[in-house]
Amino acid sequence: MGKTRTVYFYSGVEVDNNNHPHVWSESRWRQLIQAVMGSAETFEIKGRKLTGTCVDCKAPAIRSLHLMRERPLPDWPEAGDTEGNVANLALRRTQTGISSILEYAYILPVAGTSYVAVFRSSGGPFPTAIAEWVALQSNMATAGSSFSLNPVLRANAREKLDSALGVKKLNVRFEGVPEGKGSDIDQAVADAGRIVGKDDYANATIEFTISLGRGKIIGPATDGIRKALNELLANSILDQYGNGVKGRIKRLWQRPFSRPKVIKPRRKT
Repeated sequence: MGKTRTVYFYSGVEVDNNNHPHVWSESRWRQLIQAVMGSAETFEIKGRKLTGTCVDCKAPAIRSLHLMRERPLPDWPEAGDTEGNVANLALRRTQTGISSILEYAYILPVAGTSYVAVFRSSGGPFPTAIAEWVALQSNMATAGSSFSLNPVLRANAREKLDSALGVKKLNVRFEGVPEGKGSDIDQAVADAGRIVGKDDYANATIEFTISLGRGKIIGPATDGIRKALNELLANSILDQYGNGVKGRIKRLWQRPFSRPKVIKPRRKT
């Protein structure tokens, strides 16, 4: 059995010079992919070159956007030969003929929706870098537009939060550093992100966790976490029409206190 891999779903949002958001349709994504068919376009993003091209798969017959960036030489792995000798591949490029190791991401429009599926290697480009490549390829800067990839929120996630009595555990993973202008969680993560240089903001991942243990008491603490999470969802990039705020939420997990179910007594005949 092969290794289980995770696929993330996003919607592309272009914000024009009047700050009006426009969600990219499936056809708009396919236009972008068609534009790089048979060629490759490379842009420098945060000091690293990111190359995009179109790839075709025959079974099933799909066409996707393929983005690649070179892995830095210090991060190359070691390898062993048949005689048991171990050496870093970066030092054996001449012998092996390997000139580069590429970290990748595949972006596939989901038929019938405005979403794209993103599958990336462990060191592949983050959604922030993907979005910046899209903006550069589409020359959005000349029109005063910006572009972002927004994680798709489950349809019932907000409903479950609204119906919960409180939240006793919350885990949020940010890709990049938020500006700290939204919720208390945004501000806390922004404070923690100050130890990261501004040039490395896009490469930083910050994880925030708050837990009340195994307690089952509903009170100000559980309600406070629920309210903070609501503020985070209201002001963050998770909203359907995000406006490109720094610090994309890559993962959000909550453990709510649900309202007790009303059990009706059974009637015996």
